[in-house]
Amino acid sequence: MKFATFTFSFLALCLLPLAASAQYYGAPGMGPGMSPYFEPHRFGWIHEGSLAVAGLTGEGREDYSGGGGAYYSGLFRLQPSVAVGLHVAGGTISLGDGLETELTTINYGVVAGEGRVYIPAGMIDFWGSIVIGGGYFDEVVTDDLTAENRSGPVVGFGAGGSFFITPNMSIGAQFRMYRMFPNNNEAIDGTDMGSSSDYVGLWWTLGVVGALHY
Repeated sequence: MKFATFTFSFLALCLLPLAASAQYYGAPGMGPGMSPYFEPHRFGWIHEGSLAVAGLTGEGREDYSGGGGAYYSGLFRLQPSVAVGLHVAGGTISLGDGLETELTTINYGVVAGEGRVYIPAGMIDFWGSIVIGGGYFDEVVTDDLTAENRSGPVVGFGAGGSFFITPNMSIGAQFRMYRMFPNNNEAIDGTDMGSSSDYVGLWWTLGVVGALHY
């Protein structure tokens, strides 16, 4: 799984610039420049979906065996460089293999407001974002069917890039991190889990993105 995650990340980071360079040659006699065939739509509504791999930070990564989720952002682009809207995320993270180490499944979900800053660059949009809202983080140990349920405020940030394949459609890649602050001191006790306090509070995602702009 770790090799697949590395391969996925490498391809996403390498192929995006190559695709963008193919659009930077104009008609014969015009020389390099923005493609003459269309202009990206950079105002109005954005519906963006993503499929991603997910994992934990800290000591949680030592037993990581897999994880992933789906993400949606519904944004209104006020101007080419600024957008605001709603962000929803959900997925699972698996720890251990069920053989040498016990299998633990973590389910998470986030509903938050999102603010995003864009840097338009020809046919590509680079962006950074902040999300603030709430979420849950449930941990289930398969062997003894015990469960830990946590919820609380969530803060996150993200960065990515998207390439316009039509005036109203783009594809790309993104990286996000989320930090949850459990209510009522619900954080895992390190003496029980043998892990640091960020074991359940801080997680990352890396995935591909598709968006509609209109």
